[in-house]
Amino acid sequence: MTTPQVTPLPDPPVRTDAPDDFSQKADIFLGALPPWGMQLNLITAFVRDQAQLAMDMAAAAGSAEGMPALAGNAGKVLAVKPSELGIEYVTLDAGTLGAVLAEDGEASGLTLSGGYTEEVYAVSGTTPALSPTNGSIQTWVLSANSTPTAGTWSEGQSVTLMIEDGADHTIDWASLSITWNTGGGTAPELNTGGYTTVVIWKVGAELFGARVGDA
Repeated sequence: MTTPQVTPLPDPPVRTDAPDDFSQKADIFLGALPPWGMQLNLITAFVRDQAQLAMDMAAAAGSAEGMPALAGNAGKVLAVKPSELGIEYVTLDAGTLGAVLAEDGEASGLTLSGGYTEEVYAVSGTTPALSPTNGSIQTWVLSANSTPTAGTWSEGQSVTLMIEDGADHTIDWASLSITWNTGGGTAPELNTGGYTTVVIWKVGAELFGARVGDA
């Protein structure tokens, strides 16, 4: 669009003009005002349209780079789309944060000023697959003599297992192939009352275990 032009106004009449000159200048000046006002309106519309065009072009450029609009996204964070074909704003709630942290990654230098909460899981049955993915603290009330198996373990994971033997039941740990860091390298005996707490952890391809507290 061509930039509109504004025609300069003619000289206005002044008090020192001769009567005939004053009248002539006044007629010319007043006659020029209506088209001059129309030209100003065209200039105003042109400036507005150019400003909108600039904003549209900026938005289009942002979209071409995968940048979503800012409006309506206060307090959200940018994340790569699941399709990996751009980015989008997401609300960083517990679910989203969990999905982010579920990806294999590392973090260093973290300070947890509010502490943290471990997941507690209740084991059931007599042949459960013990997995740290169920929770880092697990409780197990034995309903009979039991033989647990190894569930899903990765190096560096651990479980604190609180065992209540019920009515003098026992556990056969053979399926887990645990190396016990106890006297004699044997599995700990269970208390006849209350909990017996055992920690199991994995280093390399091997599971280790130890009893917490009294032997």
